[in-house]
Amino acid sequence: MRTIHDVAILGAGVVGVSTAYWAAREGLSAIVVDARDSPAQETSFANGGQISVSHAEPWASPRVWRLIAPALFDPQASIRVRLNRDPRQWRWLLIFLAESLPARFAQRADTLLALAIESAQALDAMQQDLGFDAAPGRGILHLHDTAAEAKAWREIGSRLHRAGWPTQSLGPAEALTLEPALATGDSRLYAATYAPGDRFGDAHAFAKRLADASARHGVDYRYNSRVTDLAPEGGAWRIHMEQGGQPAELRARHVVVALGCGSAPLLARLGLSVPIAPAQGYSITVPIAHANGTPRLSVTDEANRLVISPWRRAARGGVSRPRLARRGTAAGSHRADDRAGAAALSGCRRLCGGAPWVGHRPVTPGNLPLVGGTGLPGLWLNAGHGTLGWTLAAGSARRLAKMLKSAD
Repeated sequence: MRTIHDVAILGAGVVGVSTAYWAAREGLSAIVVDARDSPAQETSFANGGQISVSHAEPWASPRVWRLIAPALFDPQASIRVRLNRDPRQWRWLLIFLAESLPARFAQRADTLLALAIESAQALDAMQQDLGFDAAPGRGILHLHDTAAEAKAWREIGSRLHRAGWPTQSLGPAEALTLEPALATGDSRLYAATYAPGDRFGDAHAFAKRLADASARHGVDYRYNSRVTDLAPEGGAWRIHMEQGGQPAELRARHVVVALGCGSAPLLARLGLSVPIAPAQGYSITVPIAHANGTPRLSVTDEANRLVISPWRRAARGGVSRPRLARRGTAAGSHRADDRAGAAALSGCRRLCGGAPWVGHRPVTPGNLPLVGGTGLPGLWLNAGHGTLGWTLAAGSARRLAKMLKSAD
């Protein structure tokens, strides 16, 4: 008799691998299917490496209205939108703007923050179970260039404090004491916010270690397998694949679609409309010998949406490899925008040469991930985490695994 798995997870990024881990913890037999030859080869491959509870705030906020004109017309704007004739994109943008109204924003901000804190707790449980530190770096420092931005972050800090995730408001001198590497930058720093509970590390390395550990606990991984179709069959789902150039299939009672931006096209074949749009992010990892100026903390330049994470520290006399990333610079297309990438990382590109890595963050209009059922029995979704994939992965995976167990 052909094996029927309890759950098949489509996608081996940090969200999919986390889902597999928690499904196994719930006693479910899990198989993970991915088109690449190893875990976390797409969105999770070279992101900024932050687990940033302090940044768990929706893009769709009342402040977004002042960014609309630059987003549409300025190629160097911190957020860009490329318009086309696709009605799905226009529908997504209209919902996004509606979600930016104050009442809607406040509700979603609280929901997103609660999930981020839950996810940090779930990550702690994973680390204790598996015996490795997922994100060894501690503390994220947010830099502010203007009084208005500093004021906005004081309000964010108040909300974080009420939720049990405290931050510290710092002046320029205090920020420099905390992170001496800032002395090598320009002098426009007005203020800073420090989030000591946030973390940073290498999301790609974490996903690989988690996949290896969960495989030892019974999770089956099927790489080089591109899903071509899904079909319900006799109380289960038949998954059609292309595996190593040959047709293949498997069956599972539950299917979790965790394909990031690829989730919407696959579900569209089943008549399901999923409001996920790609937001391009860029990163470049820079080898610097004897880099005394490499930050100790992960630093976020809020005005320019730039992140630097020293996720690979130099040994004595060795090479440090800090990563510079830009969060969500362009929305509306899977095609890389070379102008935006060059503008975002021009300084780092001059330093080390080469083009930046480009990844696509799956963003929903309200910036909340889609975690739960699709309306079709046995078909589930865990996607749409935007720039907070690693931040929200453990919590959304644990939530969904409990749903799967309850439905089992």
